[in-house]
Amino acid sequence: MGLRERQLRNLDQRAAKALEGLLEPGEAIASVTFGQSRPRGWIGLDAIIGVFALFATKYWYLVLTNRRLFMVRTPKTPGRATEVVWAEPFSAIAVDRFKRGRLWMLLYVRRVSDGQVIRYRAQRTGPGATANVAEAARLLREARAGLPG
Repeated sequence: MGLRERQLRNLDQRAAKALEGLLEPGEAIASVTFGQSRPRGWIGLDAIIGVFALFATKYWYLVLTNRRLFMVRTPKTPGRATEVVWAEPFSAIAVDRFKRGRLWMLLYVRRVSDGQVIRYRAQRTGPGATANVAEAARLLREARAGLPG
């Protein structure tokens, strides 16, 4: 087993551990992707601000099950507990933007109930990560088709 396979296995295990007790009967994890979010307008400021940009960056697991989307906040240091911030059915999430760049994918998801937005960025590290984020965008758009908001 190579390094990339071990990293993906560890990612799946950490996400499954964070969701212990939260999954409903018959619900199973379909995909897990690791990404980050930053305040808007911070592109390029890393070079100017340097290490202070690390404090503004939040890290996430985007977890899709067969019924819901989970946004799991992860700490900057490994080995600590994670926090489930969103656990919403697909129809309660709207996709404001999805873009595949050369190095990053952007998925802006909005919770319909309160309008909270997470600007999720995932690195295009391989076809698996790209497919997972693209699948999340597709599922969420299909679930919202014909619904207001």
